Amino acid sequence: MIKNIELHNFKSFIHERIEFSNLNIITGINSSGKSTIINAINAPCHLDKDSKRLSINGDHFSLGSVKDIYCNFNNDDELFITYGLITSGTESTFKLSVQEPEKNLESDFPKVDIEGNLEEIAYCKKYLKYISAERIGAEFIYNSDSTEFESDEWSLGSKGQNAVSFLNSHGGKNLPIEKLKNPNLLNHAGKSSSIISNVNAWMQDISPGVNLDFKKDLNLRAASMSASYYSNSLISNLTPKNIGFGISYVLPIITALLSSSANTILCIENPEAHIHPKGQTKLGYLTAIAAANGVQIFVETHSDHFFNGVRLAVKDGVIGTDETNTLYIAKELSGTGSTQTLSSKIHKVELFDDGKIRHAPKDFFDEWESSLFKLL
Repeated sequence: MIKNIELHNFKSFIHERIEFSNLNIITGINSSGKSTIINAINAPCHLDKDSKRLSINGDHFSLGSVKDIYCNFNNDDELFITYGLITSGTESTFKLSVQEPEKNLESDFPKVDIEGNLEEIAYCKKYLKYISAERIGAEFIYNSDSTEFESDEWSLGSKGQNAVSFLNSHGGKNLPIEKLKNPNLLNHAGKSSSIISNVNAWMQDISPGVNLDFKKDLNLRAASMSASYYSNSLISNLTPKNIGFGISYVLPIITALLSSSANTILCIENPEAHIHPKGQTKLGYLTAIAAANGVQIFVETHSDHFFNGVRLAVKDGVIGTDETNTLYIAKELSGTGSTQTLSSKIHKVELFDDGKIRHAPKDFFDEWESSLFKLL
């Protein structure tokens, strides 16, 4: 588990220490610094320990060069991220520092100093899974390589491009976390604990009546997905290109949640994309269940519906307030004249046990009330 990170001159943060919990919801207006936190969490995955270099462009992010990640309002020649972790009940830290950032502004593969427990870097690389906001859409066929999923180091791909292949190869396996079983399957016998059965059950909560089917073509080394919609006695079969866009966009997220084990660290960007508000709330509730059962989750979102799903889970006792951590990010001016700076700041939003908000900063999911007030 990542307990905290300390950012110094990293992108929009001059200096900030950020504490984390099981479920971390990161929100704020556009360009406030939300993705910067996700980038920092993912940075160990871009580290080459042998050469001690950090790839600024890769699978988890593409940020340019040192000048693009070095804070414009830096007040010293330091650029580092420090990580505090808890593994097997033991606390440890490691620190990644870009060497002489002022002299290496054009480098996209800078040398870094590594301090602390190197084994924890390997831990992050192994168990951290990332699904970006830019996910793969509907395709007739998907690349299939079952070797991607032969160990605990499986990856659905940063764009979710391996989700269909994963479900085709391993969807028949039981849920790693039994409590993620969909409530509609609790009294079912047979394969009701399989990943694929629960993917379909949770998908039906988002898009009622949908049932996904997955097949593999060994000759093409490809996997395919089709869907059927049913309503009473009526059934409609559809190809992926004719399925609502939200289905293919949310599939990797639901698959990642249901296939994660208790040691997984999962980063998800904009899970709400292309999903109806009711589905967003269901997705927030499912995410809370996973986080309450050992999966550490970081979610960047603009969705008050997703957040409300988490609040409902708190009210229902699914997850405790101490297991949720909602952060509102805002850029703020400080200083005067030539010493004035603009940097990202963290505002923590706390919940009561009934899911109500203790206090919230201005602009925190308040547009609905603001617009309603104008309409009345």
